[in-house]
Amino acid sequence: GSLHLSGLRAPANLATSNGSIHADDMEGTLIARTSDGSITVSGRFDNLELSTSNGSIRCEARTGSRVNSGWNLHTSDGSIDLGVPGDLTADIEAWTSDGRVAVNMPMMVDGSQSRTRVRGKLNGGGGLLKLHTSSGSITVNKI
Repeated sequence: GSLHLSGLRAPANLATSNGSIHADDMEGTLIARTSDGSITVSGRFDNLELSTSNGSIRCEARTGSRVNSGWNLHTSDGSIDLGVPGDLTADIEAWTSDGRVAVNMPMMVDGSQSRTRVRGKLNGGGGLLKLHTSSGSITVNKI
C-alpha cells in the first residue's frame, strides 16, 4: 500500500512494494523505496536516496539542505523533478535513456553535455547528486 508521512525529524527509511510514498516537511536523512508507485517528498535533507521501479519522483529540497554523502534519485520508468535551493553545492550527474535532462540553474559543465546527459558543478561543486531514469525526463529547478 501507499505511505503518507509528515514532519519526521530523524533518519527515515521508508519502503513499500506496491504503492506511492508521500513524505512532507521531512528533516535529515531520507531513504524511500517502492517497486511500483511514485515518490513525492519535501523537506530539508542531508542525505537522500529515492528509488522506484515504476513511477515518477518529485522532490523539493528546502533551504538548508546539503548533499553530504551523496544523493541518489533513480526510477526505471518515470520522470524526475527536483527543486533545490539556489545555494546548494553539489557535483551533478543526470542521465536518461529516453527523455531529456534540463538543469534550470547556473552550473559549470564538466565535459560534454547532451540532450540526455548532464554532468557539472552547482555552486562550485560538493557531494555527488545522481539522477537517473531509463524512461522519462529529468528536471532540476531552483526554488
